Amino acid sequence: MSEDLTFDPQLPELPLALDRGAVAQLFATRWPAGEPPETVRSCRLRDVKYQPGRRCVASYELEVERGGAPARTIGVVELTPDGLAHRLYDDDPRLPWLAEAADVRRMAPRFAALLGEVVLSCSVTPVRYRAGARCVFRYELSTPSRAVTIFGKLLEPGAAELAATVDALHRASVESPAMPHVPPPLAYWPELRMVLQPEVAGRAELNDLAFSQDVELATRERWLRDAGLRLAGLHALQQVPAPSRTLDEDLAELWEYLAPMAAADPALARRYEAAVDQVAAAVRDLPEPPRVASHGAFRTDQFLIQDDRLVLIDLDGFCWANPARDIGNFLAYLRWKAIRQPQRAGLIEQAGERFLEGYEAARPGVDARWLAVCRAMSMLKIAGRRYRSLTVKEWPLVPALLDAAQLALQ
Repeated sequence: MSEDLTFDPQLPELPLALDRGAVAQLFATRWPAGEPPETVRSCRLRDVKYQPGRRCVASYELEVERGGAPARTIGVVELTPDGLAHRLYDDDPRLPWLAEAADVRRMAPRFAALLGEVVLSCSVTPVRYRAGARCVFRYELSTPSRAVTIFGKLLEPGAAELAATVDALHRASVESPAMPHVPPPLAYWPELRMVLQPEVAGRAELNDLAFSQDVELATRERWLRDAGLRLAGLHALQQVPAPSRTLDEDLAELWEYLAPMAAADPALARRYEAAVDQVAAAVRDLPEPPRVASHGAFRTDQFLIQDDRLVLIDLDGFCWANPARDIGNFLAYLRWKAIRQPQRAGLIEQAGERFLEGYEAARPGVDARWLAVCRAMSMLKIAGRRYRSLTVKEWPLVPALLDAAQLALQ
């Protein structure tokens, strides 16, 4: 295994693209657009997508200082065999409408029309960004009558479909007490490919509460059971517009991670390849249950708590899929958490048990064979993504994740 990022002869500057100090210096000395800030105060890696021999795109949260005041933006470093280039996130050639979404002078009139009031102040902060694909913004607004925070999710493709899905899920969450709450879409702006939703007041996260020993055990267990119960409520929905997610698509995704793993650690890649083959063999003659309405990327951090009710967020992966897929993904991420925090493994295992109790109280009879397969597939996905994202500090833990995936299949 090579952890120094010198394993790709076609991308010899790969170590530089992942060097925070070098990237901060690059932006400080060669600001890519407009008037440069006085200083670049901090530089934090946020996202990496690595394609061996072809491309590496790294996004950094930059805290800069302008006129003595701090401001946040996102810088992007893109490396190809032709060399290294850098830019700001709002200069994305694949998302040309992103520049308007990041411009408070152009967005303030939009929000004034939406809110029906004069906007006295408007600030915009990019929260999450994936180059060429999506960006989440936080807009903080003040009007004569109130202060309001709105989140805007800009994505391509799929923005119109997401708007329809969020609207349908919100209405279902109002009508069905078994559902988690889904915040309503405030608007869809097609020219920006943006869906707007209100901020969830308080924004307490289930992920924090469920594993905090400062919270009473009975309270933690109640919320975890409720998380299982609410997922069951989601799975019981009918006729919500969404694409289907197939087993073949999930297997194809796993194969995509083989190349970056093989570039860094050929021996581990052979183990990974054997595990994916094992998954494919396990499902060859296994009848698949009817698909259900699925979150698509279900984990504890997809739930917020507002007014003593769970709120489901990040629905751009919503799909129709095997019911074991959401559950398996949830349990796989718990296993990954236990691998990274072995001193809390018992607490984390109990969290999974309480979650399953809640789910099975509403929808008993989850196929144990499919649950094992879906857990294994999600653990392999997590393993592969450590290499696609070049998360070097976690590479030593990946063999334990492969062990867990293969154990699940047994």
